[in-house]
Amino acid sequence: MFEFREDKMKKIAMGILMGVVFLGMNIGLAADFGAGMVSVSPAGFKPTDYQYHSLNWYASATEAYYNSGYPNSAYMTAPVSLPHLATITGFSAVVTDNGNGMDDEIHVSFLRHNMTTGATEAIAFVSTTWSFISSARLTLTEDTLANTTIDNEKYTYSILVRFYSPNSKIRFHGAKIEYWSVL
Repeated sequence: MFEFREDKMKKIAMGILMGVVFLGMNIGLAADFGAGMVSVSPAGFKPTDYQYHSLNWYASATEAYYNSGYPNSAYMTAPVSLPHLATITGFSAVVTDNGNGMDDEIHVSFLRHNMTTGATEAIAFVSTTWSFISSARLTLTEDTLANTTIDNEKYTYSILVRFYSPNSKIRFHGAKIEYWSVL
Protein backbone atom coordinates (compact mmCIF):
# COMPACT_ATOMS: atom_id res chain seq x y z
CA MET A 1 0.00 0.00 0.00
CA PHE A 2 0.83 3.63 0.22
CA GLU A 3 3.78 4.35 2.41
CA PHE A 4 4.11 7.84 3.89
CA ARG A 5 7.57 9.26 3.48
CA GLU A 6 8.27 12.65 4.90
CA ASP A 7 11.18 13.46 2.55
CA LYS A 8 9.01 12.87 -0.54
CA MET A 9 6.26 15.09 0.86
CA LYS A 10 8.76 17.89 1.49
CA LYS A 11 10.01 17.64 -2.10
CA ILE A 12 6.46 17.72 -3.45
CA ALA A 13 5.56 20.70 -1.27
CA MET A 14 8.75 22.52 -2.34
CA GLY A 15 7.94 21.83 -6.01
CA ILE A 16 4.43 23.22 -5.62
CA LEU A 17 5.74 26.29 -3.80
CA MET A 18 8.36 26.95 -6.51
CA GLY A 19 5.70 26.59 -9.19
CA VAL A 20 3.46 29.13 -7.44
CA VAL A 21 6.36 31.59 -7.03
CA PHE A 22 7.40 31.15 -10.68
CA LEU A 23 3.82 31.63 -11.89
CA GLY A 24 3.40 34.72 -9.71
CA MET A 25 6.62 36.27 -11.05
CA ASN A 26 5.57 35.65 -14.63
CA ILE A 27 2.14 37.16 -14.05
CA GLY A 28 3.83 40.24 -12.61
CA LEU A 29 6.17 40.49 -15.59
CA ALA A 30 3.32 39.98 -18.04
CA ALA A 31 1.62 43.12 -16.74
CA ASP A 32 4.32 45.22 -18.50
CA PHE A 33 4.42 43.10 -21.64
CA GLY A 34 2.51 43.65 -24.85
CA ALA A 35 0.66 46.49 -26.50
CA GLY A 36 0.75 49.92 -24.91
CA MET A 37 -0.27 53.47 -25.63
CA VAL A 38 0.82 56.94 -24.55
CA SER A 39 -1.30 60.02 -25.07
CA VAL A 40 0.31 63.46 -25.18
CA SER A 41 -1.77 66.35 -23.86
CA PRO A 42 -1.57 69.81 -25.40
CA ALA A 43 -1.13 71.13 -21.85
CA GLY A 44 2.48 69.90 -21.90
CA PHE A 45 3.49 71.97 -24.92
CA LYS A 46 5.48 75.19 -24.87
CA PRO A 47 6.74 77.51 -27.61
CA THR A 48 10.20 76.67 -28.94
CA ASP A 49 11.01 80.19 -30.13
CA TYR A 50 13.45 82.09 -27.96
CA GLN A 51 11.19 85.14 -28.35
CA TYR A 52 8.13 83.28 -27.09
CA HIS A 53 7.33 86.16 -24.74
CA SER A 54 6.41 88.22 -27.82
CA LEU A 55 3.98 85.57 -29.07
CA ASN A 56 0.36 85.28 -28.05
CA TRP A 57 -0.03 81.53 -27.39
CA TYR A 58 -2.33 79.24 -25.43
CA ALA A 59 -1.96 75.64 -24.16
CA SER A 60 -4.52 73.86 -21.99
CA ALA A 61 -5.76 70.32 -21.41
CA THR A 62 -7.96 70.58 -24.52
CA GLU A 63 -5.91 72.49 -27.11
CA ALA A 64 -2.78 74.43 -27.97
CA TYR A 65 -2.55 77.27 -30.48
CA TYR A 66 -1.17 80.71 -31.26
CA ASN A 67 -3.58 83.65 -31.39
CA SER A 68 -1.04 85.50 -33.47
CA GLY A 69 2.63 85.41 -34.22
CA TYR A 70 5.26 86.22 -36.73
CA PRO A 71 4.33 86.27 -40.38
CA ASN A 72 6.05 82.88 -40.64
CA SER A 73 5.81 79.56 -38.78
CA ALA A 74 5.63 79.12 -35.02
CA TYR A 75 6.48 75.92 -33.13
CA MET A 76 5.53 74.16 -29.88
CA THR A 77 7.16 71.08 -28.40
CA ALA A 78 6.59 68.56 -25.60
CA PRO A 79 8.66 65.65 -24.26
CA VAL A 80 7.54 62.04 -24.62
CA SER A 81 8.47 59.16 -22.30
CA LEU A 82 8.26 55.58 -23.57
CA PRO A 83 9.55 52.21 -22.26
CA HIS A 84 13.14 51.33 -23.21
CA LEU A 85 13.32 48.91 -26.19
CA ALA A 86 9.61 49.31 -27.00
CA THR A 87 8.69 49.27 -30.68
CA ILE A 88 6.53 52.09 -32.01
CA THR A 89 3.56 50.66 -33.91
CA GLY A 90 1.39 53.73 -34.54
CA PHE A 91 1.19 57.51 -34.35
CA SER A 92 -1.73 59.89 -34.71
CA ALA A 93 -2.54 63.50 -33.86
CA VAL A 94 -5.86 65.29 -33.41
CA VAL A 95 -6.00 68.79 -34.89
CA THR A 96 -8.38 71.48 -36.09
CA ASP A 97 -7.51 73.32 -39.31
CA ASN A 98 -10.18 75.91 -40.00
CA GLY A 99 -7.80 78.14 -41.94
CA ASN A 100 -8.62 79.70 -45.25
CA GLY A 101 -5.64 79.22 -47.50
CA MET A 102 -2.28 77.78 -48.43
CA ASP A 103 -0.53 79.19 -45.37
CA ASP A 104 -2.98 77.68 -42.88
CA GLU A 105 -1.54 74.25 -42.15
CA ILE A 106 -0.47 72.30 -39.09
CA HIS A 107 2.41 69.81 -39.07
CA VAL A 108 3.00 67.33 -36.22
CA SER A 109 6.28 65.40 -35.93
CA PHE A 110 7.29 62.65 -33.51
CA LEU A 111 11.07 63.00 -33.16
CA ARG A 112 14.06 61.39 -31.50
CA HIS A 113 17.16 63.37 -30.53
CA ASN A 114 20.60 61.79 -30.24
CA MET A 115 22.00 63.06 -26.92
CA THR A 116 25.62 62.55 -28.03
CA THR A 117 25.61 63.97 -31.56
CA GLY A 118 22.66 66.36 -31.38
CA ALA A 119 21.10 64.83 -34.52
CA THR A 120 17.31 64.81 -34.78
CA GLU A 121 15.46 62.09 -36.70
CA ALA A 122 11.78 61.72 -37.51
CA ILE A 123 9.80 58.73 -36.35
CA ALA A 124 6.47 59.94 -37.75
CA PHE A 125 5.03 63.02 -39.45
CA VAL A 126 1.43 64.09 -40.15
CA SER A 127 -0.03 67.33 -41.49
CA THR A 128 -3.06 69.00 -42.98
CA THR A 129 -3.02 70.43 -46.49
CA TRP A 130 -3.95 73.90 -47.67
CA SER A 131 -7.17 72.52 -49.18
CA PHE A 132 -8.48 71.19 -45.86
CA ILE A 133 -10.82 73.62 -44.08
CA SER A 134 -13.06 72.47 -41.24
CA SER A 135 -13.98 73.52 -37.73
CA ALA A 136 -14.26 69.81 -36.82
CA ARG A 137 -11.48 67.89 -35.13
CA LEU A 138 -9.51 65.69 -37.49
CA THR A 139 -7.40 62.65 -36.60
CA LEU A 140 -4.25 62.45 -38.73
CA THR A 141 -2.62 58.99 -38.75
CA GLU A 142 0.87 58.02 -39.93
CA ASP A 143 1.29 54.48 -41.22
CA THR A 144 4.91 54.75 -42.39
CA LEU A 145 7.15 54.86 -39.32
CA ALA A 146 10.96 55.07 -39.08
CA ASN A 147 13.42 54.58 -36.23
CA THR A 148 10.81 52.59 -34.32
CA THR A 149 12.88 51.02 -31.53
CA ILE A 150 13.00 53.16 -28.39
CA ASP A 151 16.56 53.56 -27.07
CA ASN A 152 16.45 55.66 -23.91
CA GLU A 153 20.19 55.25 -23.40
CA LYS A 154 21.01 57.14 -26.60
CA TYR A 155 17.93 59.26 -27.46
CA THR A 156 15.33 61.58 -26.01
CA TYR A 157 11.88 61.82 -27.60
CA SER A 158 9.48 64.68 -28.28
CA ILE A 159 6.58 65.90 -30.39
CA LEU A 160 7.02 69.08 -32.40
CA VAL A 161 3.98 70.97 -33.69
CA ARG A 162 4.48 73.52 -36.47
CA PHE A 163 1.77 76.10 -36.99
CA TYR A 164 2.59 77.12 -40.55
CA SER A 165 0.82 80.45 -40.19
CA PRO A 166 0.10 81.14 -36.50
CA ASN A 167 -3.55 81.96 -35.88
CA SER A 168 -6.34 80.68 -33.65
CA LYS A 169 -8.02 78.77 -36.51
CA ILE A 170 -5.27 76.13 -36.39
CA ARG A 171 -5.26 74.07 -33.16
CA PHE A 172 -3.52 71.01 -31.75
CA HIS A 173 -5.66 68.76 -29.48
CA GLY A 174 -3.30 65.89 -28.66
CA ALA A 175 -1.30 62.95 -29.98
CA LYS A 176 -1.35 59.19 -29.46
CA ILE A 177 1.64 56.87 -29.69
CA GLU A 178 1.06 53.12 -29.85
CA TYR A 179 3.85 50.67 -29.03
CA TRP A 180 4.73 47.06 -28.29
CA SER A 181 6.87 46.43 -25.21
CA VAL A 182 8.92 43.34 -24.47
CA LEU A 183 10.04 44.43 -21.00
